[in-house]
Amino acid sequence: MRRKVFLLTIVLTAGVFGLLTANLSTAASNDKAATEMVNPAKLQGPVTVTITPVSPSQAQMDAVVSAVKKHSAVTAFLNGTQHRLISVEYPEGLRLSANQQRFRATFYDYTNNRSVVVDSSLNDTRQATAALGQVQPLPSNDEFDVAAQIVRNNKDFSDLFAGGATVYRTMPPLMSESASAERTLTVGIEAPGTTTPNQIVAVNMIRGTVTTFINNAPPTARAVAMACGLPGAGQGTTSRGTSGQFNLTISAGGSPIWQMLVIRPSASSGTRGSGVELRDVTYLGKTILKRAHLPILNVLYDNGACGPYRDWQWQEGSFIANGTDVAPGIRQCTAPPQTFLESQVDTGNFRGVAVYQDPGNNEVAIVSEMEAGWYRYVSRWEFSPAGVIRARFGFDGVNNSCVCNAHFHHAYFRLDFDLNGTGRNRFTEYDTRSFFTPLLTETKRFRDYIRGRYWTVENLLSNELVTVRPGANDGIADTYARGDAWFLRYRSTELDDGRNSTGSNTEANLDAFVNGESIDEQDVVMWYTGHFYHVYAGGETGHLVGPDIIVNRW
Repeated sequence: MRRKVFLLTIVLTAGVFGLLTANLSTAASNDKAATEMVNPAKLQGPVTVTITPVSPSQAQMDAVVSAVKKHSAVTAFLNGTQHRLISVEYPEGLRLSANQQRFRATFYDYTNNRSVVVDSSLNDTRQATAALGQVQPLPSNDEFDVAAQIVRNNKDFSDLFAGGATVYRTMPPLMSESASAERTLTVGIEAPGTTTPNQIVAVNMIRGTVTTFINNAPPTARAVAMACGLPGAGQGTTSRGTSGQFNLTISAGGSPIWQMLVIRPSASSGTRGSGVELRDVTYLGKTILKRAHLPILNVLYDNGACGPYRDWQWQEGSFIANGTDVAPGIRQCTAPPQTFLESQVDTGNFRGVAVYQDPGNNEVAIVSEMEAGWYRYVSRWEFSPAGVIRARFGFDGVNNSCVCNAHFHHAYFRLDFDLNGTGRNRFTEYDTRSFFTPLLTETKRFRDYIRGRYWTVENLLSNELVTVRPGANDGIADTYARGDAWFLRYRSTELDDGRNSTGSNTEANLDAFVNGESIDEQDVVMWYTGHFYHVYAGGETGHLVGPDIIVNRW
């Protein structure tokens, strides 16, 4: 498979020595572990950003899926049936090389009411395998559009749509996730006027029928006359598996500072995706993170008003990003991207990953907006030339009855640290009570803002050290969230907790990974959770959570 490479280099001529020195000083302040800092002399000169999109392209992926669909293992299930491609997943996320890159294509066979899961590799579809799915897959864009049209064509709703009603995406998106249940999607109907309640209906995709609910919504949702949040635009979203990854290099004076592979949410790894995913992140030529992403996201409503829900992090929505496309789904911006959190409108001119370099401080932001039903989520990573990563995840919602009810969002970052190589890494916990405590075996910990708790990870052989500082408003875990941080030994089978249900077993099951293994001088992983308590009061914007990752000794 031939790889097409495009280059975009933007050079800012302003010097950055003074700014970098100031940033380093800020990062080091009040930090017991920051005994040494990066030498700012290494960072002089104009800062440049280079983006290099990496194969496979969407055309290549479409060709591979088309080829695998003709495989005898697949035709044995799908020939003579009415079916649809629902999603394409990359269990490990897209990678630099297509060699041995695995992917999973899920089809739904409406004739026999079953999902068909096909596993193959990008570079050789001859060994493809097919089997029946064990759970109902989340709906694709095309499938939701078909369900919505069934509702519009139903005579029972003709007066509503004649009066200007619109459809919207709902939570939960399916009536049942059991593989044996008839495929039934939920569709919301938003009627004009403040006194007409929204309603959610069930659309049976096997029979083409529409069913209403006694209370206008399924048991775990809500549809009453009162609705909160800004209007939803229903602009459509990406499908799971939409191709997109690129190499990003941030340089000063021609020398690389930050380098990494960036994977868009629609192609990210994990059972339910993981937002903007970073791979092989290096600073001044040394690895900090093998992978950084957000594989688990859930929400709990007070008093069970709605949900709880386990959401997904792959369905990209529209936001405002002005600039130049360097490849499909990758845009270099000339102004700060405006997601739902900033613009407060559910419209935009772009879906994918936007990259913006702030000319004031030369920091680089990588941004994408995602949707899950009426929720709007923002995945954001910020990089300072001075050696600071700000991992951020944002929350908000569009007009819906559930949004009126107080609820907690919980976002779980997974940070696979490999300081200057795999192994010989150790975590240490710092606070004003015990000063420091080496974490030698797998453990779960909680934030303590009163004692100023934070954590470091260091390479005990080569001496690099990085601090993980909690965000000031990241909260403290409740019983549902289960924890604020987990410190684990790396296992390839622990990219997430494997749960794939929107409405049951929604809690993060990371405690199952804490089993006494040594994390002393090992290949280590940290999970970090941010919590946001959303109480709608009208007119407020959403909220960002997440830690700062600060290079202290390098």
